[in-house]
Amino acid sequence: MVCLRLMELSLREKNKRISDKDITVGMACDAFIEMKEKEILKNRVSPSTVRAYKSIRKNLISDIEDIKVLKITDKILQNWIDSVDEEHSPKICKNAYSFVRASLSEVLPKST
Repeated sequence: MVCLRLMELSLREKNKRISDKDITVGMACDAFIEMKEKEILKNRVSPSTVRAYKSIRKNLISDIEDIKVLKITDKILQNWIDSVDEEHSPKICKNAYSFVRASLSEVLPKST
């Protein structure tokens, strides 16, 4: 089952309920950014890091943002990063991929 910790935090204030199967990549990225914004106050994350996450979210995630997290595969991520690679530097590709993987790791079930 998907861990809804992040989604519950971000959606609780908006009085919305969401089921595990409905969480999308975009929602996971938004929740991850929200979590990191709170860490700025504790000096754990730089504001420039969060700005970079927001830029990646706004400009590079649109191709995969509506895919359900439970349906995402390595092949889908590879095709997405290949399309990003066509127009962006290796550093941007690495940062975008790392951001998406970190976002997904917060909501996907932990393998034991």
